[in-house]
Amino acid sequence: MHGGESTKSGLLAGYGANVAMTESTVSVSGSTGLAARGAARVEATDCTLSGAGANGVFLDGEAKVALHKCVLRGSSFSAVHLAGNALLS
Repeated sequence: MHGGESTKSGLLAGYGANVAMTESTVSVSGSTGLAARGAARVEATDCTLSGAGANGVFLDGEAKVALHKCVLRGSSFSAVHLAGNALLS
């Protein structure tokens, strides 16, 4: 997956979604680069999240995200924001 510009989140995984990203790029999002909420599960490998208009990665609720060899750069707010019982590995 190679995303272009977005006025919203680059990738939004919500409430029970299961996402596997490999060799993906999300760039220039108007909001968060990668957002996971509820019971979403995301596994990202060899990915780049850049130019987020807000957080690079935002996790909330029971979301679980695993980042393997990923690059986060150029976010306007924090690179990673966790809330609720979210888990990042």
